[in-house]
Amino acid sequence: MLIAAYACFDTIQEERKTLDRELARAKVTANRVAVVVANEWKDANDKVMPVKQWLEERRFLQVNIISDSF
Repeated sequence: MLIAAYACFDTIQEERKTLDRELARAKVTANRVAVVVANEWKDANDKVMPVKQWLEERRFLQVNIISDSF
């Protein structure tokens, strides 16, 4: 009985991991679609910046601000 419960629990855990991965993929896809749609409505100067590029620029600016304050 206890072994069957553990096997059922393991199966449910695997299904949850699969669903979490599918949800993450769906979120990424939705984000990409949202960026494309937003960019279609904007001028060339107002394009939405990709998150990775924004994070890199933000990190660069933070390093410069910190180094300037010392």
